[in-house]
Amino acid sequence: MSRYWSKGADIKSGSVHITEFERVFVKELQLQMPSDCVLVNSTWFSLPENVEDMKQWLSPMIDTDGPFHPKVLLYSGMDWENETCVETARQAHLWLRKHFQVIDIGNTGKGHYFSFWMSFIHKHLDTFFDPCYTEIPRIRKYFMCLNHQPHAHRIQLLNLFHRIGWFKKAIISAVIPHEEYDFPNPVILKENRDPRIMEKAMPWEIVNENHLANDIISLGDPIYWNSHFCTVITESVLHSDVFLSEKTFKPMIGLRPFIIYGDVGINAKLKELGFDTFEDLFPLSHRTDFNIPSDRHLFIKDDLLNLMNKYTIEDLEDLYRSLEDRLMHNRKRVLEVINENYTAITEISKL
Repeated sequence: MSRYWSKGADIKSGSVHITEFERVFVKELQLQMPSDCVLVNSTWFSLPENVEDMKQWLSPMIDTDGPFHPKVLLYSGMDWENETCVETARQAHLWLRKHFQVIDIGNTGKGHYFSFWMSFIHKHLDTFFDPCYTEIPRIRKYFMCLNHQPHAHRIQLLNLFHRIGWFKKAIISAVIPHEEYDFPNPVILKENRDPRIMEKAMPWEIVNENHLANDIISLGDPIYWNSHFCTVITESVLHSDVFLSEKTFKPMIGLRPFIIYGDVGINAKLKELGFDTFEDLFPLSHRTDFNIPSDRHLFIKDDLLNLMNKYTIEDLEDLYRSLEDRLMHNRKRVLEVINENYTAITEISKL
């Protein structure tokens, strides 16, 4: 019998790069699994019909007298752990923990951590690590903040940037239109793309012949990359236990200091993995003493304002040069963590 439950691997939505890699990645996980385990993909718990399907699949294994009474490896991979934001998902987790020994694995802060996205980056090293992204920068903008889906926290942050007039001081995109944006939208950059980036894109991913709605296999147009000082990363969620996607690792690969607008534990996780999070440059955005996760957008604004008040655009190239050793450390550390990530995947055989 199959030892893997999922409702997503065969659904071609979003990027075909993800769906194709998911199949390969999960096969590797299954090869490493102990014989007394089954693998359950938690990504699809937001829909009640999927949860019912999962229960039907597992129910024959409950309280059996035979030799196969499995532990459940509850896998969080390409997407965030959703039990904190979806009641259906929370109930699915409770049901699993009532009937099985559950071990959380993957992109989660409470179990055996490894990253789907680190393995995904490894698959696309040639485009992520293209030398065009490590040229000596000619800094013209204080920061870059690229946005695809109009999640509420992204709308909040971009509206704030618009109100204080920062669209002219930064490289900002808002690719998918939304009525709650306070500025004319969508905001789509004029880009020139390597043909390798475009060739496998699905029609719904293509904005125009040179632009993808959500580029997950490169750092984008090198002209933009090499003209900003720091990257403001708007991660997919604020409310998961800890979710790191490819977005988080792009400035590390591309030699940029960064601020992350994501889960409250995200900087701590990056430090645990050995990355420099530039807390000395951006101390306020590292704060965790607040009740509402979206309040962090105000700390991010204050960190950027302090940067702008202290340094002119002309000063930023000197500041950038003073950070080169730290930036190179992060780029090197990405490659090291990719290798450590594969070790963590093989170690599920010991769970």
